[in-house]
Amino acid sequence: ENHLHTASVSSLCPADTSNINLIIAWETNDGKIGQHHIQNRIIRPKLSNQMCPLVLTLDYPKTISWKAGETSPEVPINIHVTNRLTGKDSFVDFDFEVNSFEFGSKFLYKGQFKVSVRNLHPGLSHVIKLMAVFLKPGIFNLNRFNFKVDMPQGRITYVFPTQYLVTVSKLDDVS
Repeated sequence: ENHLHTASVSSLCPADTSNINLIIAWETNDGKIGQHHIQNRIIRPKLSNQMCPLVLTLDYPKTISWKAGETSPEVPINIHVTNRLTGKDSFVDFDFEVNSFEFGSKFLYKGQFKVSVRNLHPGLSHVIKLMAVFLKPGIFNLNRFNFKVDMPQGRITYVFPTQYLVTVSKLDDVS
């Protein structure tokens, strides 16, 4: 009977699965060494469960210089929403929504505040384009989004806890 070596690529990253096995070797400054084996960690599940099947990333400038005399800066924001599932029939339907106004807000969004996406294929992404308009200098968290995802147990609203920070600095006119 043949068995794969536990450190082989085939054993660590088995084909046709969304699990991974890890071997972590370590050494301390005083010469102690060790090894940990972590097995069957789910990376990208084939089917949806209670966890959100979406992965969210944003493309945006992290710093903005606002020159004296210029109008409020408008900055493009690209939101990449990816279906993290791997099963061949694991399509995802979701509605994206911007919480567009909060009392005392120092920035707002322009663009489509609501987007519906149907049949997002496993591993594929959908890009949502917005513009952020900054009304004052400061540090801002761009994350004002929620996703209503159709799941086997019904529609679930997900809010990602990640902070997407941008710094807006107002430059004085030195001429």
